[in-house]
Amino acid sequence: MKGYYDFTTALYNHLISDPLINQVSKGSVDKITNAKKDMYPLAHVMIDNGGFEGNTIRLNVSIVIIDIVDYTKEDLTNLYFGNNNVDDIHNQTLMICQRAFESMRRGQMSDDYSIESDTASFDFFEDRFTDQVAGTTMTFDVIMANQMTIC
Repeated sequence: MKGYYDFTTALYNHLISDPLINQVSKGSVDKITNAKKDMYPLAHVMIDNGGFEGNTIRLNVSIVIIDIVDYTKEDLTNLYFGNNNVDDIHNQTLMICQRAFESMRRGQMSDDYSIESDTASFDFFEDRFTDQVAGTTMTFDVIMANQMTIC
């Protein structure tokens, strides 16, 4: 199915060209190697499920943007702001997600792939993996032409 390959390649090319991303991976989240600190910030793509709808294919896509949490050596003086950069990570990873979504919705990728609606959902997370990491998961549906022919 050429459409799937084209879409995942276009998404990879967009994400790896983001100046704030060091590496892009795809597949199960369990396969992310947490031992390499220099791979962060990392974009991880998951095609969760999909469906055939007439002459189109709908894919449910999740993009997880992950970065390593840094702690200051100073004592915690403010419970609201804490002594780490989690707020900075959430802000930065949200902007990366927004750039990717807007590229597909009305930018460079919008000629070949259409977004199901003008909305995407996102969730912030912290400490999801073995490393001390935080980030944002964005989920949306993309629609592409069904290029399969009847045999």
